[in-house]
Amino acid sequence: MTDAIICELPKSTGKVVRAKITSYKGSEPYLDIREWYLDVAGDYQAGRGITIPLERVPQLATALWHHLENAAPARLKIA
Repeated sequence: MTDAIICELPKSTGKVVRAKITSYKGSEPYLDIREWYLDVAGDYQAGRGITIPLERVPQLATALWHHLENAAPARLKIA
C-alpha cells in the first residue's frame, strides 16, 4: 500500500502534523498521526506520533464527534 496523506496541519514552529494511511513491511494498514520537522537539508523527517489500526478508527472518530458536539462552542476553533 502506498502512503496516502489524508491531512496536513501546519504548526507555528515550522513543523507539520500529518495524518496518513500506511503500512509497514506488509502489515495491515493503519492510521499514522505524526509530527514532522525539517532537518538541516530542508527535508521533512518523522518525529513523535501514534499509530492506530484502521479497524479502531471508527471508534476514535465517534468518540471525537461526541466530544465536539458537547464541547462549549466558544472553546472550539474549527476551520
